[in-house]
Amino acid sequence: MLTTLNRRAVDGAQSPDTETIDFVEVVVGASHNAPTAPVSADRAAPCLTNAAAVQADFPRANSVKGAVLAELLAGIRMTHKDVWERHGSSRAAHHIFKLRAAGWSIERNDIDAPTSDSRVARIAEYFMLPETIHAAGAAGQQYVAEVRRVRGLA
Repeated sequence: MLTTLNRRAVDGAQSPDTETIDFVEVVVGASHNAPTAPVSADRAAPCLTNAAAVQADFPRANSVKGAVLAELLAGIRMTHKDVWERHGSSRAAHHIFKLRAAGWSIERNDIDAPTSDSRVARIAEYFMLPETIHAAGAAGQQYVAEVRRVRGLA
């Protein structure tokens, strides 16, 4: 099974909190969050061999989802605590869920983390595989730069 990096607007509608960026679609390897149902022919994306240009939706650069996506595209791994400390949001899983729904392949590792009362808790650490980051290409790196500029980190 293959998953694609891009997200196409459903029925021509586009979410008001997304920007559209054109780039060449690249198909990457299977992921645990890849769709299990076959895609109908009218909604199937072209593969890399015909190098068709498609549209991909990215969250607004000034949104928390945008900041999370930019960090993932920059190769940064993150936990709920990281999202809270860097972006002031206590909803890391929600942002990851929305980005996955938008077509982004985001991986998860369960890791051990110490607690303040000396227990060890299992928490999620989110990241993108290097091939997913590479597949985002120049559009992904331009998006990272734009998010950093908008957030005053450039």
